[in-house]
Amino acid sequence: FMKLFLNVYLVDFVLKTTTPTSRLLFTDSRATSLLLITCAIVLPFGFLHYLSYIKYSWRVRGISRRTLQAAMVRKFLNYKNEVRSDLSQGTLILAMTRDSEEVVDKGYMAMFALFKSMGSITLMLVYQFVAPVVFGKPLRLTVILPMIIYPVCMVLFITARGRKTLDCQELLNDQLDEMITHVDNIVLNYQVISEYDARAPFVKRFEEKVAKLNNQAISTGQTLENNAHFAPWLSLALVAIYTIKGGLDVLNGNLSLGTFLIDVHIFQQIGVSWGAFYSIVLQLQASIPRLERVTTLMNFPIDLPQRMSLFKHRRAVTKKLRAELFEADCAGLPVDLLPVRVNDPSKTSGRISMHLTTDSSEVNIRQGRLVYLVGPHGEGKSALLRLLSGASLPREGEQPYVFVPSHLRALHVSSEPLFFEGTLYDNLALGIRPGDQDGDLERVMAICRRLGLPRFVRAQVESGEIHMWGQKLSQT
Repeated sequence: FMKLFLNVYLVDFVLKTTTPTSRLLFTDSRATSLLLITCAIVLPFGFLHYLSYIKYSWRVRGISRRTLQAAMVRKFLNYKNEVRSDLSQGTLILAMTRDSEEVVDKGYMAMFALFKSMGSITLMLVYQFVAPVVFGKPLRLTVILPMIIYPVCMVLFITARGRKTLDCQELLNDQLDEMITHVDNIVLNYQVISEYDARAPFVKRFEEKVAKLNNQAISTGQTLENNAHFAPWLSLALVAIYTIKGGLDVLNGNLSLGTFLIDVHIFQQIGVSWGAFYSIVLQLQASIPRLERVTTLMNFPIDLPQRMSLFKHRRAVTKKLRAELFEADCAGLPVDLLPVRVNDPSKTSGRISMHLTTDSSEVNIRQGRLVYLVGPHGEGKSALLRLLSGASLPREGEQPYVFVPSHLRALHVSSEPLFFEGTLYDNLALGIRPGDQDGDLERVMAICRRLGLPRFVRAQVESGEIHMWGQKLSQT
């Protein structure tokens, strides 16, 4: 805004020798005025450079990305089991990595650039009305027309091309999702692929998916490229039209050369500002498919309310049983006398077909007892153990038929060995709270020795090396 005024003042007053020095501002010397104008142009640029430099220390982008990605991980860990089992790993990986980053970079952060661009356009519009008053020139609607033509043409173009653009991006996302899912499937099933010598079919299928992705990338890239060139073409056309009209006005003496040059510059700046605005709108449009994917994942149902309800039920039953033990004046701590209770699941659940071989409809298991569960395959032994530990939850509306006192922590250890990337110690001490003495390295090593683990495995526990231990160690 100030730069536009300074340019007009420089051309029509300071450098125009026919202008009386009495009309100069601040000083009667043209050389001094030239120096002051140069300083007024350079100093703000240095200040803007400093602001652009320190904006990275504000960490808005990083904090926003971390908040979104952490929320998605937290949401995934609380999904209902049926949601988690049906969810494509490729979709989840894309959403937590690429999609979340682009939602922040091309969506949320682009809004700041959009406001900045709108501010620049607004100042240019204000200049068109203020400059004639300051410099004693008539108001000319010619230079105001671009402020109307640009947004109208851009809205029409985006409206006409919007659906096609979104379709191309969604198809590209689908192809990329399929390819990542296929790669994930290859990694997870490598042993089967290797043992059955099925490498060639999987490679061929992967190449087919890559070919589809490349073809769709070409189509999407061409569509986006045409969209991006619309604003420069519009700006070039308007500047060319005004150059002809304004040049004729200068030749006829109806317009000063300085005003004409400034007007051309304004037309170009308006084109640049609206072009930047248009580019940001295209970025926002490109982030819509990513935002839809992230929004969908963030709105899948979770089991947290059900877990909270179940915990409240456990606390209520625990409180009731403790009161009964107090009234009975039992010896020992009441909480140590509370049993783990299992009602006959065959009468309350459709998932478990086995029944208790006792005369009672429930079984009370005292704390400290070692109990084993036997039964035919597929009768629900694992399902019952998962319900006891809370790894699985009763169906909605189904009464809990297992009870674990609220002060006890029940864990379900899968029969399949599971490892995550990290140190071997981290895997062995998983679930122990930081600082708890149960996680002391000496205690962990003593347990390893009692279990008869080989010396080289115990050395790996102490080494602190990070590996994918499921691939490095034998599962036996």
